Amino acid sequence: MKIPLHLKIDKEIFRTIFLDHWDSFKERHPGFDTSQYEEPVQKMLGCGKESNGYSEYRCVHCGRDVRRIGFTCKSCFCLSCAKKYVDDFVAQVSQVLHPGLIYRHIVLTIPEQLRPVFFYSTT
Repeated sequence: MKIPLHLKIDKEIFRTIFLDHWDSFKERHPGFDTSQYEEPVQKMLGCGKESNGYSEYRCVHCGRDVRRIGFTCKSCFCLSCAKKYVDDFVAQVSQVLHPGLIYRHIVLTIPEQLRPVFFYSTT
């Protein structure tokens, strides 16, 4: 499956932001300087890079044309890998629900002013 150009650009912008600002962000916010945050960020930064492993394909006719495809990180934090998880989830849900209907994946958020109420509520 070929990734659309706009998704490649979005992924590169996202990766560039983290490459440029992740270290300074951790300095200003030390609570994020833990393996819990560092591991997914590093996986996302290395996603699809040959240095993290790859599959090599050769032309069956001449044997000279070689293509290397870097392994993905399979992290939910990575934009392209997370898209696959979302697509798989939507496909599974749509099989269980009414056939023939089109479903949309949406995310509902709680207004910022109400978040502490839900966060600190024990019931």
